[in-house]
Amino acid sequence: MNQTGSQSQQNYKHDTHGCQHSASDVFAHGLAWRIVFQHNPHSQKQIYNHVNKQRHNNDFNQHKPSRQTFYSSRRWLLGLSLTVLAILIMVRLGVWQLERMEEKSLRLASIAQKKLNGPLSLTELKNATQDIRDYPVAFYGRLQSDYIIYLDNQIENGRVGYQVLAPVTTNAGQVLVNFGWVAASFSRAQLPKVLLPARLTSAQGIVSIPENNPVVRETAHHIVDGTLLIQQVDLQHIEKVTQQDFVPYVVQLQQPSDTQFVRNWQPVVMPPDKHLGYAIQWFGLAIAAAVIAGIVFFSRGKSHVQTKQK
Repeated sequence: MNQTGSQSQQNYKHDTHGCQHSASDVFAHGLAWRIVFQHNPHSQKQIYNHVNKQRHNNDFNQHKPSRQTFYSSRRWLLGLSLTVLAILIMVRLGVWQLERMEEKSLRLASIAQKKLNGPLSLTELKNATQDIRDYPVAFYGRLQSDYIIYLDNQIENGRVGYQVLAPVTTNAGQVLVNFGWVAASFSRAQLPKVLLPARLTSAQGIVSIPENNPVVRETAHHIVDGTLLIQQVDLQHIEKVTQQDFVPYVVQLQQPSDTQFVRNWQPVVMPPDKHLGYAIQWFGLAIAAAVIAGIVFFSRGKSHVQTKQK
């Protein structure tokens, strides 16, 4: 017991001496700095400037946006811009479908009105002041037996074939008459054989205005064995190849009937109701994209602003 007590007293004295020694060291260190500041004001100013500069750098580095934040902000703006652009495109496509629906409705109404008026002669058609498309016409004429024109890549009920056209001399000029569709042969190198009448008497048909497709490349440049294979009805090209002038329309023949051909003339392939359905789909996609974009970009934008404020 005496040894333990004496040892505790020694440790207490040692700790007390150490604490006194540490306090004296702190006092001496502060006294030395005070003597330096009093005798060397320039050093004091340098130290103050160094401390202030270090504090300023720390504040700048704390508030300076990082490179990652900068690039994430650019990606956010780019994603928002592309989303808005896509929504605008979908809205424009919906409006375009509504415009097509309106055009088809007006054309169907015009076709019904022209049918009520009865067929015109080709000479009366020359004096027509409005759009001559879809007019029913009655005519007669003599076929030219020099050549037959085959319009390639025509589909009828899923089958590949051709539409057969031939020039007919009428009292209104040289008319290109479309006799109808025939199925293709087993070999593409051989065109199907058809028999055309020498004359057309009391013939009836529908006026059609050919539309050139800029994507289609015409390959027919001359008549081979009395046939001309074309990719589209380009009247100017046909006139150049055949060295003949035609009236600026094609007559799709309806009468007299001929079992060799399929005559399924459809001036309006897609009805207005289908255009309306497509318009609703585009508008629906635009609304859905706007809602999703609003949720995603609003949440990210809010977190981006909070990060920026920090």
